[in-house]
Amino acid sequence: MSYRTLANFMLAVPGAVMAASINGYSGAEREVARAGDKARTRICFIDYDQNPEQAVWVTEHLRNNNPDVHVFAVSANTEPERIVVAMRVGCASIC
Repeated sequence: MSYRTLANFMLAVPGAVMAASINGYSGAEREVARAGDKARTRICFIDYDQNPEQAVWVTEHLRNNNPDVHVFAVSANTEPERIVVAMRVGCASIC
């Protein structure tokens, strides 16, 4: 599944509100914190295809600083090694 596909899906979910869509890893923590202030349930989908190393870094920092945020990795790549890395840094699941 691609990040774009997931974003389109979320727009169609009744009652779901996208508080933000962040198109880069730079400054992502600050943007997620701002969006999270508006949300009742905080869910973050991170694109692991664009830049896997940066995605790991962002995931790790988000989970360390915002333990109540549910983080999901989004990737078309199904390599077990990549999945294990994402889960070790705090992703609840891989989409």
